[in-house]
Amino acid sequence: LLLDDIDRGLHPSAQRELIHQLMDFASARTKIVCTSHSPYVLDPLPVTAVRVVLADPQSGATSIVRLDSHPEWPKWSKSMTPADFWQYVGDEDWPGGGAP
Repeated sequence: LLLDDIDRGLHPSAQRELIHQLMDFASARTKIVCTSHSPYVLDPLPVTAVRVVLADPQSGATSIVRLDSHPEWPKWSKSMTPADFWQYVGDEDWPGGGAP
């Protein structure tokens, strides 16, 4: 199941509730991929489920990396949620200038 910008038009509490509902629905046979720019969507998720899409400024090529692959994640993992960490490092503050 692919869902684009699932946070659009939803109150932050509704975004969190939607994620909880989708997590309950997901199974070994049903995978769900969602896009969002909302930290409220990330909060209920385990960091291992969060991916970041990075664009290389020179070539325009994109890559998808796990949020917990960032070298600073181990340092902050005990004190930040995935949403806090994503807001801290952003989409461009990755080793290699925006793309791994």
